[in-house]
Amino acid sequence: MFLAIQLDEPLLEYLLRGRLEQMAEALWKNPSDLLLLQRLEESVRLLAELPFPVVLWKVQKFFHTILKSDWYRAQLKQVENGNAHARQWMKHFVQIVKALAIRMEPKSSV
Repeated sequence: MFLAIQLDEPLLEYLLRGRLEQMAEALWKNPSDLLLLQRLEESVRLLAELPFPVVLWKVQKFFHTILKSDWYRAQLKQVENGNAHARQWMKHFVQIVKALAIRMEPKSSV
């Protein structure tokens, strides 16, 4: 027997959005944090399982800002030079950017 539980979707959306925005801002301030990037990727991936949408424009804005930064361009060069840490970072970053439907330049996909 299953119980029908009513979710407070507006509250859950607010809480999830707020946490994701905090994480994205922390990554924006310290983009080299691979652990945080991995946690963000897992969180964004889980959003697809929710029965309600989460507004992500602020998270998208932080990722778009990183994508256009000098730091990101330096990461691309590190990947081209064979840096394993940079390649790992780029793999997670690209997955998040795709999940957030942010357009990337063809050169920056890994």
